[in-house]
Amino acid sequence: MIARVGHIITARRQARGLDVAALAEGAGVSVDHLRQLEAGQAGISTVGLEKLAGFLELDLAALRRGEQRDAAEPSVFLRHHDSPDFHPSDCPVLDGALHQGRSLQALCRLLGSVPMIGARADAYGPSPAREGYALARELRTALKLGGESIGDLRALAEEQLQVAVVVRALSSVKVTALSVRADDGGTIVLNELDPDRQKNPMLARVHIAHELCHLLYDPSDGGLHLVVDLALDRRDLAAEQRARGFAAELLLPEQGLKALLGPPGATTSRDEAQRRVREARRAFGTPHEIAVNHLTNLGFIDGALREGLLLKAAAVPTVETSLPAPGGPSRRVRALIEQAHSLGLVTDGQARDVLGLDYSAPLPWEIQAA
Repeated sequence: MIARVGHIITARRQARGLDVAALAEGAGVSVDHLRQLEAGQAGISTVGLEKLAGFLELDLAALRRGEQRDAAEPSVFLRHHDSPDFHPSDCPVLDGALHQGRSLQALCRLLGSVPMIGARADAYGPSPAREGYALARELRTALKLGGESIGDLRALAEEQLQVAVVVRALSSVKVTALSVRADDGGTIVLNELDPDRQKNPMLARVHIAHELCHLLYDPSDGGLHLVVDLALDRRDLAAEQRARGFAAELLLPEQGLKALLGPPGATTSRDEAQRRVREARRAFGTPHEIAVNHLTNLGFIDGALREGLLLKAAAVPTVETSLPAPGGPSRRVRALIEQAHSLGLVTDGQARDVLGLDYSAPLPWEIQAA
């Protein structure tokens, strides 16, 4: 394997018209280690290999398998509170996040698992919100969820859809969540510093559902997509309208609401409307605003009551989704890399690379066993 990797690096270097010293300097690796690699000898670290792949624009996951493939430009979908303020210092965060999504899919393939649902890109039609409803129902059908409540949405995203979920502190402080997608993986990133989610942990469920729509269905040919969440300009944002509709229907399915509340009937009674919102939230674990708006849009509550209902939220049990430690790997990736390592399918170095550890750091399960 190391000989194939060395051959790929040599061929790419020569195609770029670089000598060994120029490549080593440009990639920030040792000249001696680079010469060893090109000679088919071990010595280059996983970090060094990543630097070489990045400088030569090679797909890192493919390179580790001894395959030559150009690094595809990922699609990044950013959701904002008020106005776009993407900070360039977050670019490495996106690279690391995408590495988690790619690692998740690579580990699933290695261990013989395939995603239940594949991503597909659709253009936006004349009614993006209704399309979001339809896509959520389609996904629920494929996952055999029917109208039941989704418990841990993070687990569903990672275990059934092979989409990694991580928590990162972003310099782009107005970004509540973002997602990054490439041909061989995708990741949802929740902003550790989001003040709204800190006050209301149930928002994590909404953000994950919202980003799933972007990852699975938004059309893209790569690059950065600033999805601006402007309260006064929502009608013009087809991507956001569809993602909002998708998240609402995924979390509060019409089929389940009918079983809980009976057929839609736009009640004009404030007390009855409050009861319906309270029961829906208790059964499906959603924030107050999502429940009010979705029940109104589906015809369970008269539209004239919407604004009044939004002003006061009744207390209901909190339903949270499990999340990884801020800055840490995806929970699913952490579990799978330990499994693959125990089976001898990945090396110590590969495990450290996936977990974001220094090459000399002990592996977490080795610490636990000590």
